[in-house]
Amino acid sequence: MFAGWIAFAGAIIGGGLTLGGVWLTLYRVKIAKKKENDQFLLGLYQALHAELNTLKYVYENGDWGKFIENLQPEKFIDSYFPMGHEYFTIYKNNASLIGQIPDGKLRQKIIEAYVIMMGMLDSINYNNSLLQELEEKKKLPLAVDQTQLITRMKDYAVKIKQRHEHLKIIIPKL
Repeated sequence: MFAGWIAFAGAIIGGGLTLGGVWLTLYRVKIAKKKENDQFLLGLYQALHAELNTLKYVYENGDWGKFIENLQPEKFIDSYFPMGHEYFTIYKNNASLIGQIPDGKLRQKIIEAYVIMMGMLDSINYNNSLLQELEEKKKLPLAVDQTQLITRMKDYAVKIKQRHEHLKIIIPKL
């Protein structure tokens, strides 16, 4: 009978040690996965940060940002800004991963910044098309009235300037 208790105690101790070993292994795997995920997120943050800083630099120091910054009231954007490059490569290629960013406010700010920047590019493209339309009307006989189009362009310039001001606020915060 005593031998049975010893065997039972040995089984309990052995089972407990095995269970403890399994829990320790699972804990170490969990810690390693968290560390791997944190490293992955850090890489994503760094890539997005580099892309945003580069886009900000190009925008502010290129023709677009300077022109829009200095745009006077009641004026319209009378210069073409060539577009055609694929921007936001990091953002677009990692869009599904941005949803995994655990900080909801940071995730929201990243998405907001990119959506506003994409809207700014769309606005510049649209302004380019308005400018082209104006140039085509200028080629027509003098009877063609351009004032309505110029008014639209002035109104649209106000919206572009507002987007520009919004970008100046949200990008540094991000």
